[in-house]
Amino acid sequence: MYHSEKIRFFIVMFGITSVTAFQFKAGQCPEVTPMRDFDMNRFLGLWHVVEGTLTNKSIECLTFNVTKLDSNTFAMTQLPQNLTSKLIPEHDIPGRMNIGVNASSDANFSVLITDYNNFAGFFICKNSSVGNFYRAAAVLSRTKQLSSLQHNIVKEYFHSYDVADDDLTGIINTC
Repeated sequence: MYHSEKIRFFIVMFGITSVTAFQFKAGQCPEVTPMRDFDMNRFLGLWHVVEGTLTNKSIECLTFNVTKLDSNTFAMTQLPQNLTSKLIPEHDIPGRMNIGVNASSDANFSVLITDYNNFAGFFICKNSSVGNFYRAAAVLSRTKQLSSLQHNIVKEYFHSYDVADDDLTGIINTC
């Protein structure tokens, strides 16, 4: 990947992830097991980010709006920044998707868990060309608040992929 492509990748991918900023790790992306029987159509709509891997610790009122573009392409728009990336589900594993704007900037996006009506957790990972990887994770809620029980359910899934509680920062959703 050329230097300018790397910059574009970070601008686009981490536009989506100004809250869910990538963390740089040694090695390769872990083999992630997305949610079984995931239904993207039920996942559509507005999600509030409750907690995520952050670079900017003062972000407030961050949401993702997931919409359908066509039969196998979806969009994930980060608000209020209004940054959009495409989500393209894998044919045989709908909970695993490619996220990005072109082949050189795609990363793996996996929905680890959701009940569709209350909470969700996603994990994004991209291998670099130098033997390292970048990862991001976020806890989502359909409302501005999430119960401790539901929050902890999502975080347990993150622990499987070495995302510790102190890697995550809460988002203020008072707007």
